Amino acid sequence: MPEFRAKARAIELLGRGQIADLPTAITELWKNGYDAYGDNMGCNLYLPGYKDVKNPMFVVFDDGRGMDEKDLINKWIVIGTDSKVRGEQDKKGPDTLEKEPRIQMGEKGIGRLSVSYLGSQMLMITKKINEPCQLVLFHWDILKNYNLFIDQVSIPIYSINRVEDFRTVLENMKKELFDNFTNKNADWSEHKDVIKKATNDIKNLFVPEYFEEEILSELTKKDAHGTKIILFDPIDQIVELSSIDNLNSVEDSLANYTRSSLSGISNVFKISFRKRQKPKFNTSFWICSSGTPWDIISQREFFSEDDFELADHLIDGEFNEEGFFKGKVRVYDIVVEHAFRNQIKPGVRPYGAFKIKLGYIPGRGVKQYTRLTEEQFEFYDQKLEKFGGLYIYRDDFRVLPYGRITNDFLGFEERRSKGAGYYYFSHRRMFGYIGISRERNPNLTDKSGREGFINNVASREFTKDLIAFFQDLSRTYFQSQDEDEKNLNLRNQQQRDALLAKESEKKEKEKEKLEKNIFKSQLNKNANRVEDIEKELNELYAKLFLKKESAKIVYEEIEDILNQIRNKENEFEELQLRKPKRFKLTNNEENNLLEYLERYDEIKKGIVKECQDLVEEVQELLADEELKIEFRKKYEDYKKDFKSKNEELNHRLNATIHQIKEALEIGFTNYSKDFASKASELIPVGQLTKKNIKDNMNLVKNIRDNLFEEYSNKYESFVKHLEKINPEIDEDLLVGYYKTQYEELNKRVEAVNETAQLGMAIEIIDHQFNVLYSQMSNAIASLKERAYGEKKSKEIYEQLKYSFQHLERNHKLLTPLYRTTRRTRREIGGSEIGDYLKIFFEKPFKDEAIDFTLSKSFEKYSIYTFESIINPVFINLVNNSLYWLKSVNERKIHITYEDSKILFMNSGERIRPADLEEIFKLFYTKRPDGRGIGLYLARTNLRSIGLDIYATNDKKYNRLNGACFIIEAYKK
Repeated sequence: MPEFRAKARAIELLGRGQIADLPTAITELWKNGYDAYGDNMGCNLYLPGYKDVKNPMFVVFDDGRGMDEKDLINKWIVIGTDSKVRGEQDKKGPDTLEKEPRIQMGEKGIGRLSVSYLGSQMLMITKKINEPCQLVLFHWDILKNYNLFIDQVSIPIYSINRVEDFRTVLENMKKELFDNFTNKNADWSEHKDVIKKATNDIKNLFVPEYFEEEILSELTKKDAHGTKIILFDPIDQIVELSSIDNLNSVEDSLANYTRSSLSGISNVFKISFRKRQKPKFNTSFWICSSGTPWDIISQREFFSEDDFELADHLIDGEFNEEGFFKGKVRVYDIVVEHAFRNQIKPGVRPYGAFKIKLGYIPGRGVKQYTRLTEEQFEFYDQKLEKFGGLYIYRDDFRVLPYGRITNDFLGFEERRSKGAGYYYFSHRRMFGYIGISRERNPNLTDKSGREGFINNVASREFTKDLIAFFQDLSRTYFQSQDEDEKNLNLRNQQQRDALLAKESEKKEKEKEKLEKNIFKSQLNKNANRVEDIEKELNELYAKLFLKKESAKIVYEEIEDILNQIRNKENEFEELQLRKPKRFKLTNNEENNLLEYLERYDEIKKGIVKECQDLVEEVQELLADEELKIEFRKKYEDYKKDFKSKNEELNHRLNATIHQIKEALEIGFTNYSKDFASKASELIPVGQLTKKNIKDNMNLVKNIRDNLFEEYSNKYESFVKHLEKINPEIDEDLLVGYYKTQYEELNKRVEAVNETAQLGMAIEIIDHQFNVLYSQMSNAIASLKERAYGEKKSKEIYEQLKYSFQHLERNHKLLTPLYRTTRRTRREIGGSEIGDYLKIFFEKPFKDEAIDFTLSKSFEKYSIYTFESIINPVFINLVNNSLYWLKSVNERKIHITYEDSKILFMNSGERIRPADLEEIFKLFYTKRPDGRGIGLYLARTNLRSIGLDIYATNDKKYNRLNGACFIIEAYKK
């Protein structure tokens, strides 16, 4: 009786023929690794330049349970296995690697064939715990012979227990693989080209020297488990990835396509890296070439749950079995409860219940607003360009192609092209996921190795309901309004207010820029003028001095000189500048102002004071009547000062009021004309019904309301501002204060985030260091016995031991700096701090010839506090000193204690006056490699224990003429 038989090419069709692209092939293999209870799935691309690699080599691996010989024969080489679709639930035990049972991703039993897409010549290494390591060698081109039946194909499977046996076994496998071409029952007459290529590949198979150590040895250990598939001739698409140097700026479509497709395979949208949460499993794709290996799909570059907090808009909720959505919608800062159901088709939906969470950041369109800072927007703009989209996860494993930039499966961009104001959402500006499961959504099935869900009733209704859902959201919260529609929606209300605030902020910045330019111009002008006045006063001084020295002073002869001196002094007083109140100067601008004020003060204390003294001497020589005349002249001059200032202020006030009145008149004229032109067409003419007249009345009212509101909002603010003016309040000073506070607040918020991340990173690193030190210590101890048998080995061992002990000692020195959870107060002496610094900076002190000294008073000083606070302060001060001492020959650091103050000084570069306070601000630094965090943290932490730190150039304390810092009790 005839039976079904399958040609070998059937495997070719189910493998290469069913795989859509490179990312799909890789993810199919990763699914198998996940189903085998692997926690780490990845790829390594080895390229010429990496050790002794001659040709590209591609490895796909997982750390799952692996396979023994029985599994390979009964499962791996059996096509269409049914173990995953029988509904049999795994039980926690050796087969699950003692992990909780997982919902299986694969179900058709052919996912393993996707390896044929990646390259022709394959070596698979797989191992179960306590089982021999299994090797499988195959060349997929054998299946191109359409004359072969499946049972005529031979697949070499060998096992090894030792790495040393690998090369011998590999040769035997190659010979067995050749048998496929010499089998008498196989007809190769029509496939000579296939034989030629395949046999040539097998003969020239090159396995690098490092292969055994880096790839094989790990899987030959008794307790090892996992699978590695090596492709010795990977397809061009894989090799082309090697030409990319920087994926952050690359425009290569293949690279971005591969990267976006392989990123976020585990649902990290549910994971907060800030809270140190871990995804269900890890994936990686390492490029190993002549440089440092790098991972092109690093999870840290993808999205996470933390990103939702910064999104301008957020949608978070669930659809139930009847297609009813219930959840929250956040539009900028307002959160509302939202419910939706597509009323087109009531009843139970065939697609089942699912979760949806989506963040949205608008693009830089006209009148668009975002809560993000400019830096944050740039960051997310680039991230959205690479990874933006709506992803779908089944049991937290990504379903391709959903999420790719090119896969707009809900047609956002097509609808947007018809009207961006009506259809708000753009596929490229969103990030987030739809979470489905095999249990709740059995009818949403994806094609075997192809892309997307099978086009059945469930997927069609799933798509329709989601499209309707987003259209409803757009209408309810985001849709742009018609000009005549008065009731603005949630997004428009917030966006209008935010844009008005932004516009006001923009105008304020423009005004600030103008005032700053005027100030800078005034500063330059004044700087030149005070120099001229100094010269002119010197000349007048010389003339007056000669008159004073004459035998008799005649008032009429010196009257003109005294008037000129008086005028010059008045003009000089007008040239005195003060620090602006409304805006903050840059560091350079402030230094220029300080230099000017120093020069101004020098002239004031110099020739101005000399002229005043000389005038007083001359006045002593004048007759009483002459002195009375001089008094009256000065009195009248002083009266004129008030009058001229009053006239100046009145002139400026009248000019400002005239401008406001003129603007009000223009506004009134324009809006009146606009109303008349729109409303006059609605004036009843001829025979009209009452309904027509009432409709027109309503339309006229709408026109009036819209224009009147716009007119009022625009011009009433002028009058309100004038009404609120209080002559007793310096508004510039108040505005400047609030702006400074706002900027400082923003910096402090950023500082909190930076410091929190830094703290978490240090705690993580500390834990890892402790583990590594333990492992390294044991490894070094085990080497001792072997190393002492030979002289050279002994020398290497001693060098390794010394280096490790030095590294360990430095790590212990850092320990009290960050273990804040276990810190306690204790008495810490100045001599102890000094000894600590000498040990910590032993090498740089020696290499840089630093003279580090402590006074006797500091050595005797002690403080009852935390090591983790006081030590980092001194470490930072010394570390900064090391940099600034490089440019001087005499390099000194000295710490002393006097007047209830700790003085820390060095002989390096002096701190500029304008920087004495700036250096304690977050991220302010003068060092090319500096971060501007150290002194900020030093001050913040010292204040938490009642101390303060500041810098000074006072010669009483700064005796080394470099940088000098004072630590003393905090005066709040």
